[in-house]
Amino acid sequence: MYDRRVPGGRFAFEERSRLVDEIQDHLREQIYAGRLSLTRGNGVEVVSVQRKRFLDALVLRAVVDGAAARTVAQRGPSLRLRDELERALADQRTALEPWDRERFSRADADLHVALLQATDNPYLIAQVVLVRLVIQVFQMENEFGPERAEPKLAEHLGIVAAALEGDPDEAERRARRHIERIVDEVRDRPVSRDE
Repeated sequence: MYDRRVPGGRFAFEERSRLVDEIQDHLREQIYAGRLSLTRGNGVEVVSVQRKRFLDALVLRAVVDGAAARTVAQRGPSLRLRDELERALADQRTALEPWDRERFSRADADLHVALLQATDNPYLIAQVVLVRLVIQVFQMENEFGPERAEPKLAEHLGIVAAALEGDPDEAERRARRHIERIVDEVRDRPVSRDE
């Protein structure tokens, strides 16, 4: 797209406008996916998280995810939510073979976000950005592959089953334990010099 441009070359206003729109769309997608964050002065930066801050975020995630799963189980899921959860689980399964980390990550986030949004609780829904960020950071690691994704999918299946069956205690327990396992994984990793 940009390689056809030569210094001093000209192109139509409409084409320039289209290029700006494409760049803005790409930036929005990256922010939404949790890869970039907004900074002061309308800037953006690549997301990086120190170990302690990441663990702090995971502690909050355990509470938030537990509350979301409990609330959905208590309220009873809508048909729309059932469809969204089934789609996210199907996308996770599909992403395992052949391995597609980005698809798995997106479907993982979609599942958790669907649960949050189904609570109809503005304070839980406000945590969508945190959920996407934590998933993105956790799964950006080079060693996150299908062997680590499969147990996550199994945990997701348990969370969804408990929520859809209307078992708030079990839904909350499974959701919290899912995040607590991630906390354990992060704590068990060797600490790098940057952390």
